[in-house]
Amino acid sequence: MLFVASLVVVAAIAMAPLLIVLGRGAARGRRDSAMPLYRAQLREIERDAAEGRLVDRERAAAKLEIERRLLAEAESQEAPVRQGRASLALILLLAIPVAGGLLYLVRGQPQLPPEPYAKLAAAEKKAAAREDALIAQLRARLVALDPNSPQARTGYVLLGNAEATRGDFAAAAAAWRTALAARFDPNLAVEIVAAIQRTGQKLEPGDVTALRRALAEAPQNVPWRAAATAALKAAGG
Repeated sequence: MLFVASLVVVAAIAMAPLLIVLGRGAARGRRDSAMPLYRAQLREIERDAAEGRLVDRERAAAKLEIERRLLAEAESQEAPVRQGRASLALILLLAIPVAGGLLYLVRGQPQLPPEPYAKLAAAEKKAAAREDALIAQLRARLVALDPNSPQARTGYVLLGNAEATRGDFAAAAAAWRTALAARFDPNLAVEIVAAIQRTGQKLEPGDVTALRRALAEAPQNVPWRAAATAALKAAGG
């Protein structure tokens, strides 16, 4: 109920400017439409008086009659029109959020997750289970290989990539270390350091040695040189 009430209040606040505009429009009403006519009649009286067609007494009586009509018009019609239009606008504006809240009470169920989200969560869970199974199969095959063989090195690189993709950077670094031991690669050495940094752990002595070697063997224009140099300084190397 608190959630529904909040929706109604927010909707009413959002519609408040429209209500103000409608109220101002209704407030002009019939008097504003009659004012140009009365002003024209007053100008005509002044013109007739200036040309001598009306004496002062007739001029004063004519102006008094027009002012009386204007006052009667305002009293008899302006207030009902303004109040009626403003009330109707208020009712309509309040009816919209109230109707929306009632509809939500009938059809909405905020305590339950929507069905599309539940299906998406189930699909993601199945995908994660398949990924775990594939990684387990890859590990089982790598155990049977010579860790120094090209096939094993390629497999450990792929294993590290898979672990990094699902956010397990510690496992990714461990797999890449095995691949790096089979054959050194400066780029892979830097990838290991980046993965360890993302875990918040300290670099191992072997990682520092590999990073120093990577900086020595890689071209000067490699894009990761500045970051690798900073990591080496932070590790005390």
